[in-house]
Amino acid sequence: MKRPSRIAAVAGFLGLLAPAVFVASEVRDSLAASHRRLQRFSRRGTDLYGRALARHRGAEYVARLQGITRVLAPQEPYLILESTPDDFDSYFVRFDLAPRPAVWLGRLGESPEDLLGRLASLEPGIHWVIVASLRPPGPELLSREQAAEDLRSTR
Repeated sequence: MKRPSRIAAVAGFLGLLAPAVFVASEVRDSLAASHRRLQRFSRRGTDLYGRALARHRGAEYVARLQGITRVLAPQEPYLILESTPDDFDSYFVRFDLAPRPAVWLGRLGESPEDLLGRLASLEPGIHWVIVASLRPPGPELLSREQAAEDLRSTR
């Protein structure tokens, strides 16, 4: 068998190398463009979410959420109390307050005695109760003691 000439070997090598160089340069340019778009978006990302949320839920709702997030640390748990017996506002409020963990307390439509009993039996290290509501003015942040006092006054 005849061995290929050096010119043929170099040409074959260049034939393999050229597409690899082309792909590498295109990937590099594409990644650089994607990186620039991500940087632009990340600078405005929170603002876009806040504006969309305000447009959808209202400025009062967003103001209440911002107040709550200033009080609760990102990993601090809270008790969540559904404001109405038939709605599922707590799911949306929990999503908007993520990553803070929520512990279900109940619904305001339940008997105050049941809610007070549950409040007393839950982890004492949780200091805040959020009354979840999508209706204006939005969710309400209460201290655990204030929530217990409010429940006692509704008996």
